[in-house]
Amino acid sequence: MTKVKNSVTKLKRKNDIKINFLPVYESKILFQERKEIVQQFIVKMILLGSKRGRPSHKEMEEVSNAA
Repeated sequence: MTKVKNSVTKLKRKNDIKINFLPVYESKILFQERKEIVQQFIVKMILLGSKRGRPSHKEMEEVSNAA
């Protein structure tokens, strides 16, 4: 039987994610559309991250179709 401690310590390791922002100039209308899409995406990520348990089958389809 494998030790549980080894598998748990691997999950506890956190890797910092580095994000580089590059400025892109666009019209105000396109900016507003993109801003709304990004806000909705961020809200979904936060809600899915704070939900306990396994995601439902329907939510998994949405996440797999996102790419």
